[in-house]
Amino acid sequence: MRVAIVSNTIREVNTHGISVGETDTNNGGTTAPLMEVRIASNNISNLDAVNGLDGINVLPGALSTDDETMCLDIANNNSTGVRNGLRVRPSGLPAAPSTVQLEGWDGSTAVNTYFTNRPNTLAGGTAAISTTAPPSPGGFVAVANCNTP
Repeated sequence: MRVAIVSNTIREVNTHGISVGETDTNNGGTTAPLMEVRIASNNISNLDAVNGLDGINVLPGALSTDDETMCLDIANNNSTGVRNGLRVRPSGLPAAPSTVQLEGWDGSTAVNTYFTNRPNTLAGGTAAISTTAPPSPGGFVAVANCNTP
């Protein structure tokens, strides 16, 4: 699946300005599903003060059995959330062992720094960026390009 969320102005919403998730993905197939996502040139602010969370929320897996791959191209966004401007982390107990490919990442720069340098302008009440690497055998992986629209 390929998704592009580009050049939007998002204001006064509940929970998340943009939310992308790949969950409950492997229904008996032998190849892990791939979702390629481009989130670019969006302006997100004024989330609901009571229920608002993240300007941009990315969920690469929700169940410990989710084994998908998600390729991310997140660039040139202005995002202010109540909790985080950008949050990238799997869910589940234990967390999903997803593979998260980061377009243009060198594999050694801190992931939060990578997202800031794309360049994204991010702010939040808890933190500008919150990232948690999926557990092994998944994790953050460098990739030259995502095949996004």
